Amino acid sequence: MINNELSVQSYNILLDTTKENSSYSGSVEINLDIHKELNEVLLDSKGLNINSCYIYDNKSNQYEIINHEISDAKLSLKYNSLSSGSKVKFKIDFDGKITNNLKGIYASNYKTQDNKNEVLISTQFEPTDARKAFPCIDHPSYKAKFNLTLIIDSNLQAISNMPIYKESKLNDSDTKIIFEETPIMSTYLLFFAIGKIKCKEIKTKNNITIRVWATNNQEKYADFALETSEKLLTYFESYFGTNYPLPKLDHIAIPDFAAGAMENWGCISYRENALLVDPEKSSIQTKQLVAAIIAHEMAHMWFGDLVTMKWWNDLWLNESFASWMGDKAVSKIHPEWDVWTKFILDDTNRAFELDALDSSHPIEQEVTNPDEIGQLFDAISYSKGASLIRMLENYIGEENFKNGIQSYMSKHQYSNTVTNDLWNALSENSDKNIKTLMEKWTTTKGFPLLNLKETEDKIQISQEKFSYDPKNKDNSQWLIPVKYSLYKNNTKTENEILISGKDEYIDEGTIAIFNNASSGFYKTLYSDKMFKKISDTLEKDLTILSNEERLGLISDTYTLLKANKLSPEYYLILISKFEKETNPYIWKYICGSLRSIDSKLYNTNIYKKFYKYSHDIFNNISINLNWDLDDSISETNQIMITTLIENGCYFGISSLNQKSAEIFKNITLSNIQNIHPNLKKPLLMSIAYNGLNDDFDKIWEMYLESSSQEEKALFLASLTQFQNIEKLEFLLNQVTSNNIRKHDIASLLLGVASNNISLLKSWDYLKENWSKIIEISGDGFQLNYIVSLPSYFQTKDRLEEVENYYSENHVDAASMSMKQTVEKIKNNIVWLDSNLKKFENYL
Repeated sequence: MINNELSVQSYNILLDTTKENSSYSGSVEINLDIHKELNEVLLDSKGLNINSCYIYDNKSNQYEIINHEISDAKLSLKYNSLSSGSKVKFKIDFDGKITNNLKGIYASNYKTQDNKNEVLISTQFEPTDARKAFPCIDHPSYKAKFNLTLIIDSNLQAISNMPIYKESKLNDSDTKIIFEETPIMSTYLLFFAIGKIKCKEIKTKNNITIRVWATNNQEKYADFALETSEKLLTYFESYFGTNYPLPKLDHIAIPDFAAGAMENWGCISYRENALLVDPEKSSIQTKQLVAAIIAHEMAHMWFGDLVTMKWWNDLWLNESFASWMGDKAVSKIHPEWDVWTKFILDDTNRAFELDALDSSHPIEQEVTNPDEIGQLFDAISYSKGASLIRMLENYIGEENFKNGIQSYMSKHQYSNTVTNDLWNALSENSDKNIKTLMEKWTTTKGFPLLNLKETEDKIQISQEKFSYDPKNKDNSQWLIPVKYSLYKNNTKTENEILISGKDEYIDEGTIAIFNNASSGFYKTLYSDKMFKKISDTLEKDLTILSNEERLGLISDTYTLLKANKLSPEYYLILISKFEKETNPYIWKYICGSLRSIDSKLYNTNIYKKFYKYSHDIFNNISINLNWDLDDSISETNQIMITTLIENGCYFGISSLNQKSAEIFKNITLSNIQNIHPNLKKPLLMSIAYNGLNDDFDKIWEMYLESSSQEEKALFLASLTQFQNIEKLEFLLNQVTSNNIRKHDIASLLLGVASNNISLLKSWDYLKENWSKIIEISGDGFQLNYIVSLPSYFQTKDRLEEVENYYSENHVDAASMSMKQTVEKIKNNIVWLDSNLKKFENYL
């Protein structure tokens, strides 16, 4: 943790990457201000070979270093005492390795279009891997300026956070590149990339250069990202009231990349399919994903980079705000995308899913061990926090909220903050005590459930902590800003109330709808009578509720079914009212819930009945579905149509499957681009659900031959859903081969696990290859996804097996995910025991 004994002013870093055997040599000069008499400084250093260490004062006088040693990733420098007020320079020479584990300084291997092997060197330092590149104080509060110099092969390009200051040839083969000094920033934001990269660029009205870089001539797919970035930059500068502080903004597509993207200040790195859009091949979902990721990362240029959390327990100040702010920006530049309904589907529901577990964690999570930090990059730090911000903005008003954010930015730029700094800024710009309102939400795991009952002419509102476990005795209470609508005599009135620990009573209407716009982070349990009124009304007119409210109602009802607080018929009757629904995100949720129930019932005696029930839903809808899409159909309607086609194919709608087989028989890699981009996924999935062995082989060959990461992801996803266990075994055995990119290992394993016929096979494969897979995936994002693989199990013997295996093969960096996986299996067992007979009776 941070102390006040010293502060870092700057780093002067020289790295020579022209060495052989994937190694590099380096030196770093660290300029420090000493605030207390010291005879030892601890630097972070991991995996580096330290060759020499020197200390100089501001007059270049050398101090003697008595000893230097590395222990527990710390470099200890001991010397004769330095007095308070000293300005000193530590100069350290070292060697390091360029790894292939997607952290620190690492290499991405890729093939060019003429099948030659190439390498791109890049960095990934968040959260604590700058120490793997050079000795430093690798703590977000120790901000400093960075002066980076690289020595590279002359036939390569290099980019970093800042523009190139000077470039000079050292000899026939080597070039020295000096970059301009960065503003004061945290170590984890430093970045560079070296390779055969090219860019497309534009210049904004404020003279900011925006460039998109890629390997393999893929910069030709940069136009969408460039146009989106320019619009977003204009919006963010206006919203934050602070201009973008750097002279340029680079985006670079990295062939191997563990996360989706990384907000390196001035030089954002991405997976290729999170940045590049092929106008002929890319689907609307890809465009939405790319826009959302770019917006998230660009929001970080202010939230996270300009103003940074003091320590990782306040990670949400970075990630939650970037998630919410990114979607807010995209909703402004693409109002036709219905971003906030999509936000509820992708973020709010994702947060509910995790936060309902006893093994969840508070948004403000105390963390001291660097190995634990990576686990905080989850649905709590991203999606729950973003959902709470949406609730808070809705409560205090958009203008008050924006004024508070501008005040926060202005006061804390180039420094570090804690959560209370944000609450103070928002309180000062509204008439609310924000800390009192929000403290419970960020310091306590879980969320409330509102229980609504009719009592005479009133509605009684009480709250409890939502839990899947009926034995849970947690009596947490929240201050809940509740907005609701009453319908009476054909008149709608919107109201709000702040719910505390005690029961509240409000006037009754003909119909009462709670959680307007689904902006509140809570679930609502209506009385039977209230629920029936809403359900019957929706049968006549779905639009009585907004898109967000309809999705919220469906989500609440299904979540309450999963918690055994409602019987299956409540949910199944409710979704039967939505046959004429036209919102794609509501349909995505309904389809996802039916597929989830399908998975839980797969090995039961009523599975065929449920499958037929779902088949009949899609059979009624399929009359209006076809495989012909054109520009006359809106993008959101195309999403709805393709969602229904894909799931109709899963549930055996013969007309849809016959058409997909007819289309696919003539498909090759060279002509698949003739298929409408939005139809590729349902087409490939339909073939997987019903395909023959030859179809698997055909898609596998297209996967190997394709140079498009978007296409490869579609091919791989479809391959995991084939109904042939031998083919799925073959696919699993590719996990550790060069055919699968490291960043795709988790999606392949979890894809096969989600296939009803191959869950056990994927678990056996994971156990048999545990050490190798853990080594490849490292201790980052992928690992936490991979250990969740057995969460689909729902029997006591599998629960015992997973508990024992994870106890014997515990991984500190995935401890939370392991606990959550075990709890999910327990919940599956309880749910099935409680609901199997109920489903049987209803079906």
